Order: sequence, then structure tokens, then C-alpha cells
Amino acid sequence: MSEQASIVTPEAVALDIDVAQLGSRSIAAIIDLSIQFAILAVAAFVILQVSSGSTWGVIVLLVVVFAVLWGYYPLLEGLWNGQTIGKRAQGIRVVRDDGQPVGGSPVIVRNLIRIPEEFMFPVVGITAIVVSKRAQRLGDHAAGTVVVRERAFAPPQALATAPAGTPFPDRVDTTALGDRDYEVMRGFLLRRDGLEPAARAALAAQIAERIRGRLSGPVPLPADDERLIEVAAFAYRARFDPPPPGAPARA
Repeated sequence: MSEQASIVTPEAVALDIDVAQLGSRSIAAIIDLSIQFAILAVAAFVILQVSSGSTWGVIVLLVVVFAVLWGYYPLLEGLWNGQTIGKRAQGIRVVRDDGQPVGGSPVIVRNLIRIPEEFMFPVVGITAIVVSKRAQRLGDHAAGTVVVRERAFAPPQALATAPAGTPFPDRVDTTALGDRDYEVMRGFLLRRDGLEPAARAALAAQIAERIRGRLSGPVPLPADDERLIEVAAFAYRARFDPPPPGAPARA
């Protein structure tokens, strides 16, 4: 199950998110714990067989137990952008509480608290999820993260017309941008005429700074912030348009 909640991005744009509730998170946790215990069972069998139950074998096994129980979550959530095998199976992921992708520090902080929360005081962790408006456990509160359910995004809604002089969309590479980036850009372009000039310029500068380094292509990118947002938004949307008749399919 999931529940609607709103977050405000650093660009001051409100986004609706589906917060993952206790049920899907519990199933994900069961999957992940099953994988961890399977790894430990195999490791214990191999180590004890090789070491014949000697002291060094027990020490190695204890190190492996610690590494698997503590390292599994930070490693996978760091490499898979907030997902573990269990979370991926349930279609949920960890993000920062402003909607941005989770980074190394929040991943480490939330998982430092995971072990006492899950193995020593599980009732406290479950209660925190149930009573929190965003279903956050104590580790999420400490790290500033939230677990959300991924949506199956429809093709991004098009803007009315491309601005005059926009570089041909296929010559601007926007593959490093995502759906949230497009929604932020589109929201700005639709609302910019109603903003105060100073606020409009400041918001355009923030959005342009966020996307500029992730755009590439053989054509020069505009130096003007609003112009860059226009080019990026239309180029991103063009990726979802069907190719013209006779044109080769996009990779």
C-alpha cells in the first residue's frame, strides 16, 4: 500500500509522492533478510569446513556476519540509487525527503540505526513507521530520507510549441535527465510569466545549474538560464515522440 504526500524540491516546486507503507516495506525487508541469511548460511558452511572449526575460522565467520548484516543495505542502496533486492521487488526506493536521489551520507546514517532498530527494538521501528506522516522509521528521520513507491510514468506531457531557434532535439543529449527533472523544468516554463522578475531569474538559475552539467551534444548549449531550460525540456520531451516515417528508430 502507499499514501500520497507532498514534498518541496530545492527549486521550490511541490511534488506529490507515493509513500511506501509498512506492508510493502515489511515484505521487502523479509526478502532482504532471507538473502542475507542465505549468504551467511553458505559462508558459515564453507568457512567452518575449511577451518575445521578452528579459532581463526570462527573469527573470520564473525567478520563475515558483521559485513553482511551491516554492509548489505548501504552497499546496495548506494549502488542502486536507494534500492535493495527486496525494495526493487516491491517497486520502492529510498530518496531524500526533498525528493532528490539519496546520497552516501544519508544511506550510511539510516543504516547505522537499522541494526538496533530491527534486531534490538523492532517495536520502536514499526511504531515510528505507523505514526509518521511519511512512514519514516527512526533511521529515516535521522538521515532525512523517505521510502517511496515508484510510479509507472506516462510519457511526459508536452509543452505547446518549441521556442524559436531550439536546436534539433536529437542533437541535444538529455539521457542523464529524469522524469523529476522534466517536471521541474516544465513547471517553471508554465508558471514563469506569473513570477516576480527577481524570483523568476533566481529559480531559472537554480534549475539551470542543476541540469547544465548533464546535457551534452554537438551543438552549443545556450548560456542564458531560461533558454537552456527551454532547450532541455523540449529535447527531453522529443525522446518520447515517435520518429518520423522512414526515420531510423532511436536507440
